[in-house]
Amino acid sequence: MVTAVRRLKAALLWSLILFLPMLLAFTILFFSFHRYGVGADYRKWLYILLVLLILTASLDKRCRKNAAQREEASNVQTNA
Repeated sequence: MVTAVRRLKAALLWSLILFLPMLLAFTILFFSFHRYGVGADYRKWLYILLVLLILTASLDKRCRKNAAQREEASNVQTNA
């Protein structure tokens, strides 16, 4: 039961973390288009979003690796 709650909490957290850059991108593009029209310069925002996505992906990879190691350790303990 505890592991199910922990997994649910982790899934909700990661869905939020992965959703935030998309929400930020939509907000920036919407308000830039609303203010400047089609000729808005999105380059700096695209760079910021690219960096955010790379950081999110590297953090996600690290956390998945740690979760796999924890799962493997718990499997070894239950098999022993």
